[in-house]
This record gives sequence, structure tokens and C-alpha cells, in this order.
Amino acid sequence: MRSNIESFADTIVSVVTARGAAPVAVLRLSGSLAQTIVREMTGMGFEAEMPTHKMLRRAILNGEGRVLDDALVVLMRAPNSFTGEDVVEFHIHGSEPVVHQVLERSCALGARQAGPGEFSLRAVLNGRMNVAQAEAIADLISAGSTSQALSAAANVRGALSKRIGDLLARLESVLIDWRAALDFPDYPTGDGATEAHWQVLSDVADVLSALLAAGRPALSGAFRVALCGAPNVGKSTLLNRLAGSERVLVDAIPGTTRDPVEITLEIAGTLFSVWDTAGIRDDAEALESRGIEMSLARALESDVAFWIIDPQEPIWPDGIWKQAPLAVVMGKADLADLECAERLKKCAYERGLSWAGVISGLNGDGIDELMTSSMDQLRICDDTPHLRRRHFGLIKHAHVHVLQVLASESLPLDMMARDLEEALHALGSILGRDVEMSIFEGIFSEFCIGK
Repeated sequence: MRSNIESFADTIVSVVTARGAAPVAVLRLSGSLAQTIVREMTGMGFEAEMPTHKMLRRAILNGEGRVLDDALVVLMRAPNSFTGEDVVEFHIHGSEPVVHQVLERSCALGARQAGPGEFSLRAVLNGRMNVAQAEAIADLISAGSTSQALSAAANVRGALSKRIGDLLARLESVLIDWRAALDFPDYPTGDGATEAHWQVLSDVADVLSALLAAGRPALSGAFRVALCGAPNVGKSTLLNRLAGSERVLVDAIPGTTRDPVEITLEIAGTLFSVWDTAGIRDDAEALESRGIEMSLARALESDVAFWIIDPQEPIWPDGIWKQAPLAVVMGKADLADLECAERLKKCAYERGLSWAGVISGLNGDGIDELMTSSMDQLRICDDTPHLRRRHFGLIKHAHVHVLQVLASESLPLDMMARDLEEALHALGSILGRDVEMSIFEGIFSEFCIGK
């Protein structure tokens, strides 16, 4: 993508459907030459008024005036289009030669091929959406599960934008008072900081904290689950049951699983990345010990680590393992009764460990309930906006500065105001406020061409 802002006066064109032979392909034009190009390619003549937002059946002509394809064409006049500019879409047959010739003809008539995300960038620059909404479109396209698609669709409609906008408005109201108090000593707030201001800042800090807690699992695109515990407690059996096939060898000999094994699955619309890890034991050989070290790393970086115990010989986590987000699961429920499960649950609580439930990898009992309940532990809820890594970092930055203000009541008001300005700038950047063009281009360069 060109870095010169003048390039956004160009008319751009791109194929917006997947490449390869298909029944239909869609090409999109956006810019001041869009109407001229469509008239030239369809032979309509400039005396005819082309209606907006209406599909028309038209012959597409090549450079020699021969009919290239029979297509549907739609014009969307500015400003009521995706980009806010005149936009034309050609719905043509999806053979490579047809697509190539329509694209080449558009460029010959004055368009240039769009760069990654350039249609979305124009939509942002023309005020049709903010950056967070544009990013949500990219997330919707790449969604790997129903929950991701629903969350991205909510952000396209403004779920995250509204949440951030509300926080910005509340912080701005405090900063306006503080700036007025600094500039005008007779301002009603006196010294500037009132009890109401501190309450607003405290409430904002709580909301930011909740967003960070809920947003962390979403960063990986799937909720990360590690299956941990001693050898032969049923970890691999559980993984195979979740996968619906034998993905991992199961044997009574300890140490069968050495390298962590991953499967990705969707449960109740939510995407999970589940890792089977090496059984933890003290007398492991060199290669197996390395596998255990890898298992620990997976557990520490997971969103939840299920520590599975054998009801007949329970082995509990200790040492550094307790730093992982552990939840105890009693496996092999087919070999134990309810009284045994209650006793082990009590033992888990006495060790300061969470209890996740009882399962049988052999017959599948309790597995659906375990995975569904883990969503509650991960704080998954329908009204939690999906966060990208960029959002997460900016929210974390804002949170730090709001906390610094709350901890700085004794400092001069101008110093606290600077921290508040930092928080406002970070949150505003999520929506694209006061962002340099180079940053815009960095964000949109990750988008696919045609979006």
C-alpha cells in the first residue's frame, strides 16, 4: 500500500472473492472513476442514469468491444457505500480468464489494484466506521468457530466501540474538570479532584480490569486447555475421546506420551485448543524429562490446565505446577463412586485447588459438562467483546495509567492529568483517534486484499 495520503484519491479495484474456478466471482471498484469505468465496460453511455443500490444485468465488454461475460452489476453511490466513495461491484462467472480480463480492463480504464485492507481503510478515513469495527470485519472473515463469528459480528455492529466510547466519555469528563481547575482557580471543583471523580476513575479501572480478564483467552483465537497429571490417569484417553479418533497412543506403560499433542475442536460454538501432555513423575528418563518440561510450559501458558487424578491413586500437583491455572478433574469415574469423588473434591479444596468435575474417558461420562463448565471459568459470556492483541495492549496501558492516578491523590493535579491523558490516548487509539497514517497502514496491512 502506498504511504502517500494522495493515493487515496485513486480508484482501486480488487477481486473480493476467493481465487480459483467458481460459479461466481465478485470484483469491487471504489473511487471517483468507478462510474466511468462501469459505463465503459458495459457500453451504457453517459446519458443513462445508472440507479444506485440496484442489481442490473449487463454484458461486460473487453477492450475490443466483444462480450466477455454476462454479469450482474451494482452501483453504490457515495456516501452510502462501504468505503463512502462511489463503489461498483461486478458479479461475474468465476473462471480465471474472465476474472483476469475484467480486472485488467478496469486497470486499463484508470483503476489500480488495491492493497491489503485498502477498502476498509478508506471506510475508516471517510467516517463509515472506526478502526475497531474494521478490524472486526477481518476477524469475522477469519473466524474459526461460531462464538468467534458472533463476537466479531457484534464488534462490527459496535459492541467494543460502544464500550470503549463510554470509558472515553467518562474519563474525558474528569479531565475537562481538571483542566478547567488548573486554568481557572475559581472553577466549581476547587482543587480539581472531587469524590465523584475518584468514583468515576475507580469504576473505569474495574471495567478495564474485567475487559483484560475476559479478553486474555481470546488472543490466541482458541481457548487453551492443557491436560496434566501423573502417568496413566487418562489424559490421552480423554484427548482421543474429544478428538473422536485415536490421536494419541494409550498404554499402561508410563511415559507413552512424551511430546505435547494438540487437537482443535469446537464445543457449543466455542473453539478449544487442547493439549495432551507427558505424565509427570520423578523417575523419568532424559527424553521423557524434556517432555515433562514442555508439558509444564504448556500448562503455564494455558487458559485452564485440567489436573487429572486417578481415584484409586490420586497424585496432587506441587511446586511450580501450582502456578498454572489448575482445576482438578477426577478421571476414571467408571472405577469410583460418588463418595470417592466427594472425598477427593474436599482434598482438592484443602490444597487450595479448584475442582472442575468428574469424568470417564473410557465411556465419555462428564466430558461435555467439563468442557462447557470451563467456559464459565474462562469468563466467556455473550456480551464480552473480542479483543485483538492490539486492543489488549492498549487497554492494559490505559489500565496502568488509571491505576497510577488512583494511587496518586497526593500528587499535583497537573501530574495526575498527564496520566489521565495517556489513558485517554491509549483507549482512543483502539477506535483510531489521533493515529498516524503509518500506524493505520500497519494495522490494515494484515487484512486480506479485497477487504
